[in-house]
Order: sequence, then structure tokens, then C-alpha cells
Amino acid sequence: MEKEKSSWTACQECKGHGKKSKGLTNKAKLRYQQALAQFEEQGGEMPVAPKGHLHTCSKCGGSGLIRSENPPAPDQENYPHVAIIGGGIGGVALAAACLHRGIPFSIYERDH
Repeated sequence: MEKEKSSWTACQECKGHGKKSKGLTNKAKLRYQQALAQFEEQGGEMPVAPKGHLHTCSKCGGSGLIRSENPPAPDQENYPHVAIIGGGIGGVALAAACLHRGIPFSIYERDH
């Protein structure tokens, strides 16, 4: 019997961003190489390197999250421990986002 996927985790394809770079077109690469060669010969202002266009990740549908069987374990090595002050709707939403991405956190709420 297959275990139901009831948790969410960050998409490994887009690293939780929801978008992936398509890369540069050949035309953009050639245009940049020509501008760079012209800069080296004549001087002037250095050309800005082009960036690839972004497209929606097909694996997660642009949300950055995918279903998983187990919740992600907090990654103590790569992320700092986040203190969330207030357990209101904003604090709980931030805690849920941290939980889905494996970021360690603690929620603190005032007692009356």
C-alpha cells in the first residue's frame, strides 16, 4: 500500500523559486561577444552580460513546492534558526513557508 503524500517540500528542479532560466539565445551570445570585442579594442563602457529569460517550472507548476510523503527535515547547516515573533496569521504563514523549505524556526507568542 502506497503512503499518502500529505506534506510539501521545495521543488529540487527550480530550488523552490518556481521559475527556471531558459538560457541565452545564440543571437544574444553573439551580440554580447561582439560588444565585448569592441570594448576591448576601443575601450569605453563595458557591456552588461545578458541573462536568460525565466519560465515557469513544469515540475511544480510555478509554486516552488511539490507533494512528498514526509515533511522535510530542518537543514541546520545551510540555514540559520529563525525566530518568529507572534503566532498570528502572518507568523503562522511564515512558519509554514519555513517548514516547506526545511528552514529551522521557533514561534514565540505572548502570554496574557
